[in-house]
Amino acid sequence: MPRGRYAAHRLRRPVELAESLDRAGLSAKDVSSFKPRDVRSLVRATRGRRRGTLTDDQLPELVDMVLEPKGRPVVTYLGYAVHRA
Repeated sequence: MPRGRYAAHRLRRPVELAESLDRAGLSAKDVSSFKPRDVRSLVRATRGRRRGTLTDDQLPELVDMVLEPKGRPVVTYLGYAVHRA
């Protein structure tokens, strides 16, 4: 990946995001774990991207990311927020 894209200072844990949403009057909904089916595929793709042998467009097929609605979000997660009534 390009340097700094996923720098630690840019990442937020799900609990931090939920706290920020709460302060803004929003509630998180349907937060699901979003992860590679096999973490080794992510490592290979990341190395290929850094070497310049892979493009961003090639990554989705190579990594095979899956949603795990009942999974505990650890690193990557998806969801949405709504205004509280």
